[in-house]
Amino acid sequence: MKKWFFALALLVISAPVGATTGDEYYSAGLTLFRQNDFEKAVQYFHAALEAKPDMWEAYQYMGESFYQLGNRTEASVAIRQSLKLHSDNPSLKKFLSTTVEANSPWVPRHSLQGMLPWISILLSLFALVYTFYSNNRKGSPSSH
Repeated sequence: MKKWFFALALLVISAPVGATTGDEYYSAGLTLFRQNDFEKAVQYFHAALEAKPDMWEAYQYMGESFYQLGNRTEASVAIRQSLKLHSDNPSLKKFLSTTVEANSPWVPRHSLQGMLPWISILLSLFALVYTFYSNNRKGSPSSH
């Protein structure tokens, strides 16, 4: 019985006395963001989101921090998550479309993605015509 009591007392003593909340991590991240220490700010915003996953402000500033670090992919993901949680943010929507994604190297302006079905159909028709033409040109095998 003494062993159980000792183990329980050890757990209570080792538990953090003043556990940091999501708001505290967010506040520290915001301070680092304003000091242009974007790498550390991202870490604090991430910790804030682990404690409080629905904190749209942390996603917003984490996205802006990623953008400042040159990571547009992560910036876009974080900002989109912020907008998913809090869609009434026109300035963030504008920042995402005109700044983060507008000149992004991984989202071409005139993408061929919309044309891929038509290109696929044209290539299939070309292959069909070529096959038909080459089979008729050789003629059918003679029966000698």
